[in-house]
Amino acid sequence: MTAKDITLDLVIRYGFQVLGAIIILTVGVLLARWVGNFTNRWLEPRVKEPPMRLLMVRAIRILVLMLALLVALDKFGFQIAPLVAAIGVAGVGVGFAFQGVLGNIVAGLSIIFTKPYRVGEYIELLNVHGQVVAIELFSTKLLQLDLSRVVIPNRRIVGEILHNYGTIRQLELKVGVSYGANLDEALAIAKEVLAANPRVLKEP
Repeated sequence: MTAKDITLDLVIRYGFQVLGAIIILTVGVLLARWVGNFTNRWLEPRVKEPPMRLLMVRAIRILVLMLALLVALDKFGFQIAPLVAAIGVAGVGVGFAFQGVLGNIVAGLSIIFTKPYRVGEYIELLNVHGQVVAIELFSTKLLQLDLSRVVIPNRRIVGEILHNYGTIRQLELKVGVSYGANLDEALAIAKEVLAANPRVLKEP
């Protein structure tokens, strides 16, 4: 047989399988995107925590993509059971290699489900403090008073002492006056200044 005949034979024998696998993968990607968007819209009024909602949507998308990949491999005649077993063995090795990453993910899931703090609250831990602006699987981001950002790996947060100030904080200010000043007048002026500030609570 000539090279042309061999090529033609391979195209006839495997062409439809390759085309079918490509179509399955394409449909899988589009279906994963559609299912993810639909799930996000369905969860939006039911799950108020954005990190938890994002986690669920990503998990569903990955599941749909994995199913599409398995179906595509089946079109080529691959035995799925040995492949799944090999993936499981490889997963154990990858788990040992990426212990830090997996630790962050597990800690992130713990934070998302137990909710020791929420986005918008002011917290202090590990000698750093700031307002929580994002809770992700790998890390938590804090915004400090000078508008700088602190990124803390989630595995460093779980198990540590955490001070959660909530969304309302009390601020202690020390105002010095001269020894000869009238304290009653100084207190009256301080109360007047505080009362004129709309951000000061009437009831602390």
